[in-house]
Amino acid sequence: MANFNGFVLTNKGRELLAKAVAGEQLTFTKMEVGDGTFTGDIKTLTSLVSKKEDFSINQIENQGNGQVLLKAIINNQNTTIGYYIREIGVFAHGADNIEILYAYNKAIEADYFPAFNSSNVVEIEYQNIIIIDQAQNITAVIDPSLTYL
Repeated sequence: MANFNGFVLTNKGRELLAKAVAGEQLTFTKMEVGDGTFTGDIKTLTSLVSKKEDFSINQIENQGNGQVLLKAIINNQNTTIGYYIREIGVFAHGADNIEILYAYNKAIEADYFPAFNSSNVVEIEYQNIIIIDQAQNITAVIDPSLTYL
């Protein structure tokens, strides 16, 4: 099972959060996974180092403590070459609809994500705790085809 450091807000994420605390809408749009490794200042990132795939968010839950829980289920149906998930990015936009890398997380121990074939369908649910501080107007783009009862 993978082990991650924890999400760090990017500089663009901090700017968007400041606008959201002031009352602007904050919309989480997607999650990306990649196999890149980054050793610099995470706050300066604007994209994943080596994006492999992106996935829709299927649930958002306000934790009531300045954080939201974003859930995404990733599957390997479109994966043609296996890789290690070493990085996760959460993307969002404000009222301007310009999507940015809001928060970034890098693996301490990575999950191997195998290529799809008819005998190995793999699904992993990621539950991501993301800082929203005192922002009140928070939403996510939810793909209704991915919600489970």
